[in-house]
Amino acid sequence: MLVFKKSIVGVFLCLFAISTSAPIYAAPKVSAKVGAACSTADKSATVGKSTLICIKQAKKLVWVAKPTSPATKYFQLIYSTDLHGSITGNANQRLIAGSTGTEITATPMSGYEFANWSDGKLDATRIDTPSKDSTFFATFKVAPYTVNYSAAAHGSIKGVSAQQVAPGSQGTAVTAAPDDGYVFEVWSDGKKDATRSDFINSNQSFIAQFREKISAPVISGHASGPLLWSEEFTSSSSNSIDSNSWTARNCGPATTNGGSTCVTGEVQYYAPSAIKLDGAGNLAITATHTNKLPADAGTCGAWNTTCDFVSGRLDTQGKVSFQYGYIEARIKMPKGGANWPAFWMLGTTITSVGWPTSGEIDVVEAGGDQPTLVHGSLNFMSATGSPTYVTAIETSQSDISADFHTYGVLWLKDSISFYFDGKLYSTQTPSTLSGAAWTFNAPFFIILNNAIGWPGGYYGGYYDGWQTSTMSIDYLRAWQIDGQGTVTKP
Repeated sequence: MLVFKKSIVGVFLCLFAISTSAPIYAAPKVSAKVGAACSTADKSATVGKSTLICIKQAKKLVWVAKPTSPATKYFQLIYSTDLHGSITGNANQRLIAGSTGTEITATPMSGYEFANWSDGKLDATRIDTPSKDSTFFATFKVAPYTVNYSAAAHGSIKGVSAQQVAPGSQGTAVTAAPDDGYVFEVWSDGKKDATRSDFINSNQSFIAQFREKISAPVISGHASGPLLWSEEFTSSSSNSIDSNSWTARNCGPATTNGGSTCVTGEVQYYAPSAIKLDGAGNLAITATHTNKLPADAGTCGAWNTTCDFVSGRLDTQGKVSFQYGYIEARIKMPKGGANWPAFWMLGTTITSVGWPTSGEIDVVEAGGDQPTLVHGSLNFMSATGSPTYVTAIETSQSDISADFHTYGVLWLKDSISFYFDGKLYSTQTPSTLSGAAWTFNAPFFIILNNAIGWPGGYYGGYYDGWQTSTMSIDYLRAWQIDGQGTVTKP
């Protein structure tokens, strides 16, 4: 039994000795290099600084270099401007190389316009695809003003009609050229020279107006000369009465107020707003029966009663004066009782010598209740020192409130003759005034008005129910006759 155990121990020791004394072999090392065979697809290995990957090529697995993605490259776009504008859009853009940025616009401030970008581009709006970091700078310049010249009917513009002009600079000359049979009248801003060039400090538009060529009057026994002055009332604007020639009045006794107004007891307020251009070539003085007064009505003209009417009066006192010549207006009289329209003149000396010493020439007065009667009168101081007058009456063959008629005076030294529709109906001279001083050889100014006479008065009679009534004036003209006639502006 003991012998057997020893044998077993011996065998064990023998085997242990054999196992510990034999050499140990490691598994073969795999060689990972490009092109070498590999055993597992998609397996990767790092060799130095390179990464290899095992892929199948030509039915076998080999090591290949793993592709590397290049680093993403970006470019910076920056847009800016000078002090006279700004950037509309994203002014600071970071873009992947090869991509296109978003739209931006160089926007000028008021009074300026875009000039150019620092890279020479002239379009204010741009989109860029950069190839490097880039900065673009926009500059602006003072914007020019636009001035436009145009012609109304019956004419045209010669020259550059639409001009771009630097602020404070002068544009090029243009001329308003009338068609055959017409003459230039006035620009929309009141300038009366057909040729003009303007210094411009804002956007402007000017329209040239034309009128039919005016033929000289044919007056038997007299030689007509040049047209000295005319007022055609052709503006299309209702508020374009020429303030260089006319002043609209309220009632008031001062002689500087159109020679004194509303001093004969008429029952109206005078309001400038009652005077308009009608857009059809006429001045309209509209009387209204009302107790609702416009803001510019002034005071009532009546002496001992209230005023139930608003009407208008205007004159050339201090602005245009006339001495001698043929002076004519074409007028459609207002319709209805109580109307008292007049086209008349006062001596400019009224502010120093008073009325009637200054003299008064009533080219025409009419009464709404007598629409076929035309009155021409002179007012003056009699030889005995009292106010007096002479009046001539002409009968019309038609209602003077139904259509236009002409009313004129041929005014020469020591002679005044009255005309209706070109027909002479009265002449006054120093010898016809019964020894009174002749005060009509001096300058006078023109007045147009439609008064409302007191109830039952000689001019107008009684109010007969109308609501509005209009005196329409087509034109006023003054010609030189027999070499006599002057028109003066201060």
